[in-house]
Amino acid sequence: ANKLLESFSVYSLPKPEVFPVTGGGVGIVFLKDGRELEIELLPDGTSTFIKDSASLADRPESEASGIVTTVGVGSCDALALWLLGF
Repeated sequence: ANKLLESFSVYSLPKPEVFPVTGGGVGIVFLKDGRELEIELLPDGTSTFIKDSASLADRPESEASGIVTTVGVGSCDALALWLLGF
């Protein structure tokens, strides 16, 4: 979780909500300008994310969520930029 938060620290994101999830994982939720990014870090090392906003309501679910097998700089950058509206 710390590594993920460090990756996001280069962006001006709002302070996230951090909470435990069933099975021993950690959930992190960012909210900004009507967009919500929820990331779950699971004990097996995988991470899942869900992007939600009014603009995504008409898109297929596959475009709004996904699984990231490693939390790399590239995936964090893409998610942070989406949250910021870029």
